[in-house]
Amino acid sequence: IILKSPKGPVCLTSLPQPADAILRWRFKVMDGSSWAIGLVPTSKANDPNYLYDKAVVGLNNGDTRRNAGFERQRMQDKRIEVLFNPTRRTAHFYIEDETHPIILDCFPVPAEGLCLCLCTFLGCQVELHQERQ
Repeated sequence: IILKSPKGPVCLTSLPQPADAILRWRFKVMDGSSWAIGLVPTSKANDPNYLYDKAVVGLNNGDTRRNAGFERQRMQDKRIEVLFNPTRRTAHFYIEDETHPIILDCFPVPAEGLCLCLCTFLGCQVELHQERQ
């Protein structure tokens, strides 16, 4: 599936899941360098300002200037897999061509649960990949 976002911010979020659910996404972002991926409370899933201004677990593509707390990575045109395990309270970011995943510790999972949120600006194109069997 390929989605083309208009000039943003535009949020693409996972479906709400129970607080103990493992979340997994596989995707690639093309045709735009301003975007971020992170975990947000379910109630904030469609608020791009929350991801950029308040979220504490996530990564910025290298050209995104907001959220100084996010680690910056060059992820443009690379396949990325995000795996969040609420029991271990960790998020693993696997980036194509990198030897090891980036592992981030997560804040306590709120009772409402978390969503994965990909926020794009400037007309990014997102390619979603089916989950591996």
